[in-house]
Amino acid sequence: MKIKKKIKKILKSAVIGAAMLGLAGTAQATEYNLNIYGASAQHKFWNAAAPSFLTDVMGCTGTAQSSKDKKNGITRGTGCDVDGVGGNDDTVYIRYSSKASYDGIRAVKGEDPSAQCPSEGPEFRLMVDEATCAWTGPKDNSCSTKCVDVTLGASDVAGSSLKQSTSGWEDGHKDFPSGPMISPSFTGFDTTGLAYANPVVVPFGFYANNSVTKTRCVSPRPDSPDGIHKAYPHWGWQCVPDANGNSADCIGYYKCPNDTKKCLGGVRIDLDCVDPEDCPDVALADTECLAMPIDNLTRLMAILLFKNDSITNWDQFGPWYPSLDIVKCMRHAGSGTHATLDLAVMRRDGVPHATSNPIAPGMIWHYVSSSDLLDCVEFYPGAVGYADADKLMGTDDTGNIHILKYQGVEPVREKIKNCEYNFWATQWVYWDAAEVEGLGLTNLVNDLMTYAGDPLNLTYENIGYRADFWAAQSEMSCKKDNDFAYPRWNP
Repeated sequence: MKIKKKIKKILKSAVIGAAMLGLAGTAQATEYNLNIYGASAQHKFWNAAAPSFLTDVMGCTGTAQSSKDKKNGITRGTGCDVDGVGGNDDTVYIRYSSKASYDGIRAVKGEDPSAQCPSEGPEFRLMVDEATCAWTGPKDNSCSTKCVDVTLGASDVAGSSLKQSTSGWEDGHKDFPSGPMISPSFTGFDTTGLAYANPVVVPFGFYANNSVTKTRCVSPRPDSPDGIHKAYPHWGWQCVPDANGNSADCIGYYKCPNDTKKCLGGVRIDLDCVDPEDCPDVALADTECLAMPIDNLTRLMAILLFKNDSITNWDQFGPWYPSLDIVKCMRHAGSGTHATLDLAVMRRDGVPHATSNPIAPGMIWHYVSSSDLLDCVEFYPGAVGYADADKLMGTDDTGNIHILKYQGVEPVREKIKNCEYNFWATQWVYWDAAEVEGLGLTNLVNDLMTYAGDPLNLTYENIGYRADFWAAQSEMSCKKDNDFAYPRWNP
């Protein structure tokens, strides 16, 4: 622990102790600063949870939010009772700034001085300066930044799991060709001696540019079958169109007569039906073959897509995909999202220790943040990438990008907690317990971790649309023994 940090803790503890002796049993107005820094995937979650936590747990009578940009936000609680002795005269600031999981851990460990704050100390990072904010909303972008002491380091994976390496421009195509080149390489972080909590799981998903399509069979479901019946289509649900957009490979549904409530036709199907869509028999007439944005990736497709020496064109997956160069939009090493792709999806079948390649085919870009990665996916036709599953939610215009299913399953809370969907990671929040105690923040930190880990608090009222994605650890029917393990039953 650095000498500067020790002195700061001693002075802070002395001030708090003297105040408590002089004002025993009396409320004292105090300002508390809880600064959370690290994983970009957690930015929206912590900013969303902060107001309800301050109101419901800290007893604050008023809250307000502000921001600098999409990576730096702050919540202010006024009229709070943090010390628990009444008075409601405390003020609490909860900041969250995102970069990548590794830097949150590095900050709370007090290692490697940041280039942002070279004169302040290794535990300082640029975060929102509350004195400059307009407090007109979470997206007002009115604030500037200042160097502050990081309280909590947010990581999407355990520190020991950050063992990836990448090489390329810091912000991919945004920096190319004149921007900085970086080559981060990690062998894991030793977090021995740090306190930690695992309140929730972090949901991830794959994203694709809307130009990445797959032809599908579409039919208006005529009232009676007309044409050749098939028990199954030759290409499954896919089809290769002719010049008119039709295909003998297509499968379509027809409507069952309402008077019999039976699905009847050239082949009798002994099945009750309430709606026409219940009928499984097929007809080829009036069936079209249309190209629509892809909606799913299998694990093996993901491995091929994100390997350095893998396929380079979408049509290599089959004739129902477009002839379009694949652009891989990836996170730099040190990202918990990237580590989860490596450990939970690739599982060393294809290790994404990649170097940027700005030349098609096989174009690869790397980014420090998830937001910049999704800009890559939207910018390039044929692009594919990965980020936190709720990244596009709350956006007025999703533009030319959409989220995919993985292994045929949507990345939503219900399917995460019941173990259908497995592209997720155990959240880790680290802190230096001695420093937190010296700053008088121990109860505040413990209360926040408890609050986030209670599924009853992860509601639309408290965290908005994120309630559809983020699951508490305590409600999971499965668990991962480590970041490399597949989920198993959680007894």
